[in-house]
Amino acid sequence: MKNSKNIVSVSILLALSILGVSAQAQRQASRTTDRQAGVILQRIEQASSRFHNSLNAALARGRMDQTQPQNDINTFQADFENATSQFRDQLTRRRANTTDVQNVLQKASLVNSFMARNRLNSRARTDWASIRTDLNSLATVNELNQLRRLMEVVRHGRVDLTPLLTHTFPLDRIKEAHDLFGSRAEGVLKVAIKP
Repeated sequence: MKNSKNIVSVSILLALSILGVSAQAQRQASRTTDRQAGVILQRIEQASSRFHNSLNAALARGRMDQTQPQNDINTFQADFENATSQFRDQLTRRRANTTDVQNVLQKASLVNSFMARNRLNSRARTDWASIRTDLNSLATVNELNQLRRLMEVVRHGRVDLTPLLTHTFPLDRIKEAHDLFGSRAEGVLKVAIKP
């Protein structure tokens, strides 16, 4: 019974929080997300400059066949820096979107693959590790922003989620609903509890 009350309480709180989000709060969340992305991007830009220098020093000391496409680190690094600059430009214009972040992450993945395949000096590895940490933070902020936008779409009724609702139970059968949902039997996707 206590679990049932907890489940109902959590469900009610979740529903109220989704429905209660105002447009002003959404705008503020967007500004906060943009600010967070800007701070992270600034760290990436600074670390990228350090990485560029340590990478060049490591390549000058090492023997690497850069004629192979997978070893064209100079192109990978330049593409990453260009994607970062484009994202900065879009962020400044308040036009940044998920595609801009994905572009930065995709270009970074090429550099990351190179770094994983090649053993460079510790300075280059450390500088890249710093960038990776910030890239992970940027990806997280981007995912939160996508979730916020999705909640807005649902809140405004621009998408119909009723097809996902496969079962409805009265409150006095919440245990049965919980068991059914947990078992994933009978093609259950989502269960609604009606008070």
